[in-house]
Amino acid sequence: MKWIEGVALAALLLPTAAQAQGRDDDPTRRRLILEAGALRDRGDHAAALERLRQAAARRMSPSLRLFLAQEERAVGRYDDAIRDARGCAQEFESDRTLSHRGEFLASCRALADELATRVGRVIVRVPADVRDAAVTLRGAPFPAENWGVAWDVLPGPLAVEITARGRETFTREITVQAASTAFIRAELPPRVVAPPTDRPPPVIPPREVASTGVPVGPVVLLGLGGATLALSAVFFALRGGALDTRDGLCGTATGDCLVATPELARQAAEAQDDASTYNTLSAVTLGVGAAAAGAGLIWLLVAPRSRAPARTAVTLAPGGGGASFTLRRAW
Repeated sequence: MKWIEGVALAALLLPTAAQAQGRDDDPTRRRLILEAGALRDRGDHAAALERLRQAAARRMSPSLRLFLAQEERAVGRYDDAIRDARGCAQEFESDRTLSHRGEFLASCRALADELATRVGRVIVRVPADVRDAAVTLRGAPFPAENWGVAWDVLPGPLAVEITARGRETFTREITVQAASTAFIRAELPPRVVAPPTDRPPPVIPPREVASTGVPVGPVVLLGLGGATLALSAVFFALRGGALDTRDGLCGTATGDCLVATPELARQAAEAQDDASTYNTLSAVTLGVGAAAAGAGLIWLLVAPRSRAPARTAVTLAPGGGGASFTLRRAW
């Protein structure tokens, strides 16, 4: 390891082929890397890491990325370290002209394999119908390009918050285990907002309709309510099937879903999305069906029976909490 660290430091200080043909390497960057090497040898890894990040801001290179990964590991930033180790491996794989490519590539891969046992992974899935969502992990912004993929995180408590305009805020705190993958099942139902009532509701002019015998309106309303309640039961049964599929993949019906592979996580996420959709449809149709059936029953009970032609005046007035209607009958 000392040999590869010495070679790494030398490679960091050598200019690239393009720079050798045109200009010298950045002297400030060279100084920062030399200072980082001296600080590392004295055991001050935090200060060495700060110098390396300053050098990387001026110009990144595969060998500098390996140096960064080693110092990030030394200070316990295993999540950053494994990303840099994988990154340097990819860069050495793609560029066959780099000096000591084989030794560096082996070091990058070995470091990534070692760190894989020290980090956990989390998959955050935001429902596809949610727009303008913002996600934070442990209080830090989590970009949209990382949603739905396994992301390396440090083991321990992990707070997740997802917000979106017009949606209820989703919050969850889980405990991430090393060498395992946690899946965040996010649900953001629409936020219910009462309509403004600063202006009087419009009143629809009365309309008169003729009726005889048993009113047709209540019967139609009762039939519509019954059909809607039956549809709600169908959606509820479909929701149960989707939840059974999800729980079968997760191995549990409660708590957080821990799966072994990203493919199983994707399947569990799809089942959860289906369950959420069916749950919303079931709740909406249940409310509509119950309201229609109740209104039809009340209407049928209070409607007078008569064989003589009757005139019915119906007044409908929308309000802040829904709509109100008035019936006036005359014989």
